Amino acid sequence: MSAAAPPDRPNPPFVSGETSRVATNMGESSNEFLYRPGELVISNTDEARSALAELVGGDYEAVESELDEVGLLLVHLKADPVAIARALRAAGHEAQVNHVLLADGYTADPMRFAGIGLTADPMRFAAMLGVDPMRFANSSTARPAAKPADVPKPSGPGRATVAILDTGLDPGNRADLVPVVDTEPDPDSEQPDENGDGYLDLAAGHGTFIAGIVRRAAPTATIVVDRVIEPDGDGDDARIAMALIRLAGEANQHTVVNLSFSGYTDDDQPLLSLERAIARLQMKDAVVVAAAGNNADCRIKWPAALPDVIGVAALDACDRAIFSNYGAWVRACAPGVDVVSNFFAGFDGAFDTKPDIDEFDGWAMWSGTSFSAPRVAGAIANEMIVYGIPARAAAHRLVGHRDLFRLPHLGVVVNVV
Repeated sequence: MSAAAPPDRPNPPFVSGETSRVATNMGESSNEFLYRPGELVISNTDEARSALAELVGGDYEAVESELDEVGLLLVHLKADPVAIARALRAAGHEAQVNHVLLADGYTADPMRFAGIGLTADPMRFAAMLGVDPMRFANSSTARPAAKPADVPKPSGPGRATVAILDTGLDPGNRADLVPVVDTEPDPDSEQPDENGDGYLDLAAGHGTFIAGIVRRAAPTATIVVDRVIEPDGDGDDARIAMALIRLAGEANQHTVVNLSFSGYTDDDQPLLSLERAIARLQMKDAVVVAAAGNNADCRIKWPAALPDVIGVAALDACDRAIFSNYGAWVRACAPGVDVVSNFFAGFDGAFDTKPDIDEFDGWAMWSGTSFSAPRVAGAIANEMIVYGIPARAAAHRLVGHRDLFRLPHLGVVVNVV
């Protein structure tokens, strides 16, 4: 066993000829999940480390990180992490693969472009637009939009900070969304085409879009953006938990955290790292809001289903959005179809269509539970500001009170802004 340097970002994404940073467990149809190859999270105890060493012959590297603060250890190993994690759990130790979570938007307003519904076959959609089907199927689903009307700024005695852990923030939107005096390059910035292929990256603008939703819902809130999701939309349990542990050092009763990503786990067990990191935030009286996911399924998704997290489903104009997940673990729902928010300005991607589906001028339309969650986070923040109450009290007023209107398997309806 040897010590490894603290992790920065994992291996390259889904690129032919390179090591993929995401692996898929597809052996059992009811137990599919994504994970980082060669990475494992275990309980940081002598017994668990000894059991791991015995299983892999000592051939692993322990990574020093913030996970140490919550009694966990990230390790790199050559053996199959799925098999090793299961063997450790069978022996009574806490262990999981480093599960991958995705920040994904759903198709935005296809009727505007092709006259077909949200359930359209993307190959058919691409053919109607005259673009390469495979390129289209693997591209961002954000679409250009006009600037919406301004919203009034409420006044009140309270304050609120909304922390957004996502893909980062477009520097062009920083002055409007997250005012700062520091002009140095920001490692949490995002760009529309970081891989340089001429197309909008799959999840590019996701964090900026979410920050814009929060800003409209709570115009006077302080917004903090931390980059934990790659431009292709993937993040992982361990590295996101590290960011949350750092955030917990500054969090308090005026903090709301938005997590617009989700994932399945092996045997549907709670995410090991994120459960402990979020519990640390909740001990500081912060409120955590998370997207329920876009699989049109009731299978438990994390971190939305973690204890006391407000998992948020998406509504369309009438009911549950066709793509939205649902279930007893979902606590709230908010509009999530054809949402308009801030985006990149001056970007024109390589698609050549009429109308142009990837030419953006500061605003975009997108759909998904990713964009329902910040409606709820922003509504809680606004409640805190207007009434001068802490995050938990505001969340109870909007989501927790027993007399609030609820939809079966979707939770309390939150429909503001």
